Amino acid sequence: MSLAYKRLKVYLRVGLVLTIVLLGAIVLFKNRDHSVQLWFFGLIDPDKPTNVVWVMLWTAAITRTVWWLFSFSRGMIRDMREIRRQDAIDEAEQTRQQREATIAERERRLDEKLKQVGETEENDGEGTRP
Repeated sequence: MSLAYKRLKVYLRVGLVLTIVLLGAIVLFKNRDHSVQLWFFGLIDPDKPTNVVWVMLWTAAITRTVWWLFSFSRGMIRDMREIRRQDAIDEAEQTRQQREATIAERERRLDEKLKQVGETEENDGEGTRP
């Protein structure tokens, strides 16, 4: 039964995509003879009529590009946060290792001092025995 549902799901998706493509083609075809006066930051001549199909295609392309830039920026920000988080973890690990090394060095020095004190007491004790 699962395979039947997957096939149905795939066919529904294909049908949906084909319907959307067909509707978009119809809209573009029906508007092919229409023109508009368009101002776009002085980049085009506002007195010259522009075909509506070109306006729709450029609008879609610019919208898609802006969406791509937005998603790219979100990913970049997420990566930057992850790098900062990893740097903090690395710094904490380095600090922990330095503390461990310091404590190990202190323990070694204490062991040496205790050994010296023990040897000194043994030497002092041997000399006073009859």
